[in-house]
Amino acid sequence: MLFSWIDWIVVAIPLACVFGVALYLKRYVTSVVHFLAGGRLAGRYLISVASGEAAYGLVSAVAWFEIFGKSGLSNNLWASVFAPLGVLLGLLGFVVYRYRETRALTLAQFFEMRYGRRFRLFMGWLIFIAGMVNFGFFPGVGARFFVYYGGLPTTISLLGQTVPTYIVVMALALTIITWFTTSGGQTTVMSLDCLGGIFSQAAYGIICVALFVLVPWGHVGETLCAGAAGHSIVDPFDNYKISDFSVFYVILSFIISIYTFRAWQGQAGYDSAARNAHEAKMGVVLGTWRNMTMYLMYGLLATVGLTVLNHSGYAPLQEAVQSELANISSVPIQNQMEVPIALRALFPVGIQGLFFVVMMFVMMSTDSSMLHSWGSVFVQDIYMPLRGEKHLPPQRHLRLLRLAIVGAAVFAFLFSTFVEVTDYIFMFQQITGAIYLAGAGALIIGGLYWSRGTTQGAWAASITGALMAISFIVLQQIWVRVLGHDRFPINGQILTLISMAVSLCIYVVVSLLTCKRPYNMDKLLNRGAYAVEVMEDKDAKLAEKKWSWARIIGIDRHYTRGDKIIAGTVFGWNSLWSVLSIILLVLFLTGIMRWSREQWFVYGSIAYYLLPAVIGFCTTLWFLWGGSRDFLRFVRDLKSFKADENDDGSVRNV
Repeated sequence: MLFSWIDWIVVAIPLACVFGVALYLKRYVTSVVHFLAGGRLAGRYLISVASGEAAYGLVSAVAWFEIFGKSGLSNNLWASVFAPLGVLLGLLGFVVYRYRETRALTLAQFFEMRYGRRFRLFMGWLIFIAGMVNFGFFPGVGARFFVYYGGLPTTISLLGQTVPTYIVVMALALTIITWFTTSGGQTTVMSLDCLGGIFSQAAYGIICVALFVLVPWGHVGETLCAGAAGHSIVDPFDNYKISDFSVFYVILSFIISIYTFRAWQGQAGYDSAARNAHEAKMGVVLGTWRNMTMYLMYGLLATVGLTVLNHSGYAPLQEAVQSELANISSVPIQNQMEVPIALRALFPVGIQGLFFVVMMFVMMSTDSSMLHSWGSVFVQDIYMPLRGEKHLPPQRHLRLLRLAIVGAAVFAFLFSTFVEVTDYIFMFQQITGAIYLAGAGALIIGGLYWSRGTTQGAWAASITGALMAISFIVLQQIWVRVLGHDRFPINGQILTLISMAVSLCIYVVVSLLTCKRPYNMDKLLNRGAYAVEVMEDKDAKLAEKKWSWARIIGIDRHYTRGDKIIAGTVFGWNSLWSVLSIILLVLFLTGIMRWSREQWFVYGSIAYYLLPAVIGFCTTLWFLWGGSRDFLRFVRDLKSFKADENDDGSVRNV
């Protein structure tokens, strides 16, 4: 191990604090709703910080390094054009608000409410299989990262056998993460994610300052502005020859993200954990500000890593990096690990350990959320529906949930040991997730917003989407492993979009053909005569208006003055950059403006690094306060919360 004792102290202290909190909170987890949804006691900042930490895990960082190496800053302009659409979905509470109103603890529970118990069982299996295959390679990527970043030997002798070191590291990491997850379920997972997120956000600032100091920005510009015509990673109008990650990739990403908005079971625990629907909605809105720090962090790490690997001023470091990469036989793993190895070679003592513990937190956050999600799905959406309406005692129910989580960890260990991802990480995630998501987008949006969506339409869409996605995965494997080609000619993102488009059409057509009467949406959403939760009406005058600009962006009677400011600034900031991007696009297409790569780099430095750094500093202080406040409130309320034993994710008398 290449770390000094200072680095180990930096690593040990925050980890010890998180372990202590997990041990403390474990005593309060006495019911299923504690384990699955943290008792539904989480405030907006807790949800925002914790879910953001879990969503942008170590695998996401490595995938981002892959993508940046291909496209750099060249796609940021196109992404800015579409950014307000994603923000608007959050402001409107799209899916999140109505899903929270159903009071479902898992998405498959919602599917049972809307489409029936047999369909819940089918979707439970589908969610579980897709989720486990999609998650299965996460621990392997994380373990390899720590092996190569830490400078560990690639193999060790264990019981007289030579074993890859990443397998031992993966086993140790999964053991720790499984303990965290089984100790208190969503209660401890959410606490881990929140505390890790608070620490990480503060650490990001230190690491970013170190990166700016260690690498002159002129070296970054020289590196990013190089490249052949059509392959620019700074000029958005000169990247048309970049395969897989051109502007077409950005457009497809936004289409897919809208269709699958909040559909992935991996974050459903956070959607269920909010105090009420409005807090869930605000957690998503606030995440937009916090995520800016994450984008800056990953972007800056990739930028500096790419500079160290390619600029002539870092020849000694490049030799050391290439020497280590030469010991990795797999080309995809080489591509995944070159930036982490370059960063470790660049970082001084202290920063090495700080980056290590930040990556450890994001890995633990993501993997614990995934283990909790897929273990819960197996029990809640496969085992429980098979029991019918028979009540399961809480302690036995909790024991089954913990055993399922352990089983999910064992599967992930075996999958990461024997399966190697040969495509880009992002593309592999897309097509494996499509086994479930291809049909799920239509089922969720249609089920929450369209009273004429039917069970028959849901069955047809989900089966079609799953079969298409599985067929595409098999074709990819045959193309590479049997026919000997490098990669399938159509990438996973395009195959995913095809599966989703066909599934959506089938859901609509079959539902229209089989709908006999509209579904009772008030009962599903617990409204009107079926209401079980009442939120304080804080802005009745706004509710009385038939139309207003505020309501266009989702501001309703539940918004306080502070909520309106947050929502307005989020939408306004993203809209500002969208308008500016459109103006630049028009000026280019009309021939009025022609910028050189150097000019695009200056623009990108201001828009994507300098301004986000300033905003990131402010939001770090903001979320340190908000996250800490919500966490302390969560712990306080947890002590006095009395759970209903019947609130266990079962659907009765439907």
